[in-house]
Amino acid sequence: MPFELKREFEDNVLFLWRLAGLEELNEYLERYKDNAKFAKITHPKRQTEWLATRALFDVIGLEDDAISYNENGKPLINHPEYKYISISHSDELVGVYLHKTKVVGLDIESLDRDFERVAHKYLSEDEREIVDCDEDGLAIAWCMKEAAYKAQGEPGLNFIGDIEIISERVILMFVKNRTATREFIAWYIKLDRQLCLCTCETLF
Repeated sequence: MPFELKREFEDNVLFLWRLAGLEELNEYLERYKDNAKFAKITHPKRQTEWLATRALFDVIGLEDDAISYNENGKPLINHPEYKYISISHSDELVGVYLHKTKVVGLDIESLDRDFERVAHKYLSEDEREIVDCDEDGLAIAWCMKEAAYKAQGEPGLNFIGDIEIISERVILMFVKNRTATREFIAWYIKLDRQLCLCTCETLF
C-alpha cells in the first residue's frame, strides 16, 4: 500500500494512502484477526478499508485507543497536538485529516462517479449556478456538502436545506442547525481521478 501524499500546514495535516488488496495488508490482517470490530466486517472491500486505515494510523503515529466514535459515528481523537479528525475512503484512497483547533471534515470521491444523476438531491438552483462554472463542479459540491456533514456530526441534516454553498470561488458554505449557523471553508486536491476535499470551521 504505497504512501501517496502528506500535505501539512501550520495547524492541520492531510494524509492519503493508496488502497491495496488484503494481500498487501497481511501484517495488519494478522494483527487484527481476533479484533472484535474487524470480525464484524465481512465484505473484503470494507475489510481492506478498515485495515488500511489502521496502517495509516501507524504512519501518523496514532494508537488504536487514540480514536473513538461518538453516538453518531463521528470519529474523535485523543492526541496531545491534534484535537479534531475526519476519515474518508474511496475505491482507491484512504485519507485522514487532522486539525489542531478547528472542527474538520474530509470526503474523497472518484471524479468518474455520476453526480449529475443525483444533483437535484443536494443542490439548490442557486448553488447549481455557482458550481456549473467548473467542469468538476458537481463533484466538488458533493464533497463540500459531505465533508461539512461529517464536520457537523449531526444526523438528519438536509443537504439542500441545511448545508448551503455560498461561493465556489473561495469554497465557502454555511451549515445550519436548530440553534446556530456555522461557517466552513474548504480546499481540495485532485489525485489522478480522485477528488479529496477538506473542510474546517472558519472561526474568524
